[in-house]
Amino acid sequence: MKLPLANTRDTWRGAAKIAKTNWKILSVTTVAQLAAAGAAVAIPFLVGKLLDQITHGTNSAQVTTYIWAFAALVLIQLVCTFVGEYAGQIFGERSFHTLRTNLMRDLLKLPLGTVENAGTGDMLGRITKDIDRIDFFFRRGLGAMLSLLATVIVTYVLAFWTSPLLAPVLFLPLLGMWPLGRWYFPKAIPAYQAGSAMWAEVNGQISENAEQAEHLESLGLVPLRNRRLRHSLTTIFNNERYTAWLRFWLLGVTQLNVLFPLLAVIGWGGYLKSHGLVSTGELTTIFLYVLTLRYPIDESTFWIDQIQYAQTSLSRILGVGTVPADRAPSVTSVTGKAWEMQDLRFRYGNGPEVLKGLDLRLEPGETLAIVGTSGAGKSTLARLLAGIDLPTGGTLTVGDVAIGDLAEDALHKQVALLTQEHHIFDATLAQNLQLAAPDATEDELLSALEAVGATWVRDLPDGLETNLGASQVHLSPSQAQQVALARLVLMDPHTLILDEATSMMDPNSARDIEHALGKVLQGRTVVMIAHRLFTAQDADRICVMEDGQIAELGTHDELVAAEGRYAHLWEAWTAQ
Repeated sequence: MKLPLANTRDTWRGAAKIAKTNWKILSVTTVAQLAAAGAAVAIPFLVGKLLDQITHGTNSAQVTTYIWAFAALVLIQLVCTFVGEYAGQIFGERSFHTLRTNLMRDLLKLPLGTVENAGTGDMLGRITKDIDRIDFFFRRGLGAMLSLLATVIVTYVLAFWTSPLLAPVLFLPLLGMWPLGRWYFPKAIPAYQAGSAMWAEVNGQISENAEQAEHLESLGLVPLRNRRLRHSLTTIFNNERYTAWLRFWLLGVTQLNVLFPLLAVIGWGGYLKSHGLVSTGELTTIFLYVLTLRYPIDESTFWIDQIQYAQTSLSRILGVGTVPADRAPSVTSVTGKAWEMQDLRFRYGNGPEVLKGLDLRLEPGETLAIVGTSGAGKSTLARLLAGIDLPTGGTLTVGDVAIGDLAEDALHKQVALLTQEHHIFDATLAQNLQLAAPDATEDELLSALEAVGATWVRDLPDGLETNLGASQVHLSPSQAQQVALARLVLMDPHTLILDEATSMMDPNSARDIEHALGKVLQGRTVVMIAHRLFTAQDADRICVMEDGQIAELGTHDELVAAEGRYAHLWEAWTAQ
């Protein structure tokens, strides 16, 4: 499932909202660009006036006055252009900051199920390539577009002021651009949207290939992945070739459009001049205005193309915020700590039921081990207990409050999930731990590491301030999992869910850590998804799951004595 796109209306609304947030600096940019354009366009106007005066006779003092006026206009243009560009850069930076901040907020608010289903490529594409395109447009495009627009507006105003009879020829390029736009935009927008989606897919493939390079090599899948990547790149090439063809016609027709007014000024202007309806100065001024319009019209073809990129990227970025919430939390605190499942059911999408009517009560401070074969529903149950997914049937409550009614902060205080997948960020060890407790002291961080048996921290070159990551100190899988376990200790929830959390460690290390954790987690509710049965042996109760149902429930001794499914699993385990 791909993340949605914002529709055209919402995209422009989002852009307007960002502009409104920074309206003061945008106003400065607009006024400065209008003033710069006015100064630039006033020069041809004065040239025409000077020619008329020279034609009718003038003196050196008047010519000198015009020369000083030209110099003043050039100076005004330089100053206003600088102010407009500088203010435009500030506006672009602030707007980009607002957009980037909102994107990260929307990403972090996404339901976890949506994040998992979206895929790596779609997420990476929006965070990287789409952001880069918007970045360029905000930094360079907004100021340039304002300057071009101001130049066109002021040119038309002064042209009609100069000669209402001759000025209409300046509309000829616009008349030609209208059918061109009707042809170009319906073809370009879908092509650019498709291109962004294609790049997102390629980003995902490259990321997956890099992360799983060792497995791809060992399984002999490298040629297959290379063929898939080449096919995706070929598709992108074909799409880029198509958009280049569109741009070719856009640029070519635009170039022809700007030539027509020149011919019209010569023909129509000569006719008006021969009948005494325009002066030499007015004809010269309009001719210079036609030349003045050539640059903004030519430049607009580039920015029209960039606008399509920016609009497509903005619709993808704003589309993240259109994903509906999967719950409406209203409870901020819970008094009780007992868990209750009544006829608990769950299915992924429209698929078959994965959990089929579970009834179970979990008392505060109890340790429950969940065992069963692959596909029995163990990890799905863990996801529901952690609040990642919500039941599709029945009820799941903690302290008599439905799990879906808990606000995020309240949920994290109640329960935390740790899986076999560990995450180490490119930061110091202390910063990695403080993700769970930002205000934790150095002593608290060391105590948490000691609780999970991470004695190796003493051998790090800079202790807690050691930089971790691929280019720094690289932790082994078991060490990384110990850091993840230490985060749980720092989070201090009353319920912990360990989904094969020690599976990356050897059996002896895993048992030592679980014993160490047992001391720290005393008095807390613990749910362990166990693939090693010695973990289940130490639990208060053991839940055996089969086909999404609870097949057996009891203590280790009770289940062994019952000679049921668990007893057979235990016998097979101990025989190894």
